[in-house]
Amino acid sequence: MKRKTVLKAAAAAFLILIAAALAFVLAVLFASPKPDPHAQAGGWEEHAAELRPGDLVFRMGTVTDSRVIAKVSGSSYSHVGMVIEIWPEILVAHATTSDHDYDRDEASITTLKDFWSKALASAGAAGRVSGLGDEQVKKVISRLISDKGRPFVLAPRNEKHFYCSTMLYEAIREADPSFDLSWKNLSYPGFSGEYLFPQSFIASPRVHLLFAFTRKDG
Repeated sequence: MKRKTVLKAAAAAFLILIAAALAFVLAVLFASPKPDPHAQAGGWEEHAAELRPGDLVFRMGTVTDSRVIAKVSGSSYSHVGMVIEIWPEILVAHATTSDHDYDRDEASITTLKDFWSKALASAGAAGRVSGLGDEQVKKVISRLISDKGRPFVLAPRNEKHFYCSTMLYEAIREADPSFDLSWKNLSYPGFSGEYLFPQSFIASPRVHLLFAFTRKDG
């Protein structure tokens, strides 16, 4: 009798867990990303001249993974990279799961035009880290370039990890140990521990917004 009671309790707990996971998935799938109150309808091209090496670039992705990240972090954006070159073309260093079928899940360098393309971004923003000198910015960029090809690993803070936010965080901290961000503690089925999200950069007092945009067609 006692064994049956234990089994019933375990089954009930399992059903509750499944129901919670299903509710979370449904909420993510049908929820709209949190709108950025600073975003203007249009594109980024008119703001390109404002960018310089070391600037952060954010985007709200167009796939389910992006909606999950935006949802759990309470953000308008799901991904972040850094401008590493302006001329002859604006280049961005970032770590991501494959943006394209021919890409691998790793750190890469891409054009800003691709990073903010309609296929990959429904909205975007740019910000600048204050307090970094020219030599520090060069050091950050050098580190990001050397990280190219490093495998993408999404894992909590206490495990080996390497994803978009931690890639930039580690590079900036190496150049300026005083730079710090807030990690978010998550507790979801199969997704728990401390993670660093793009929103942590946006919320930092050391990062100020340059511009933000959202697609005119949504």
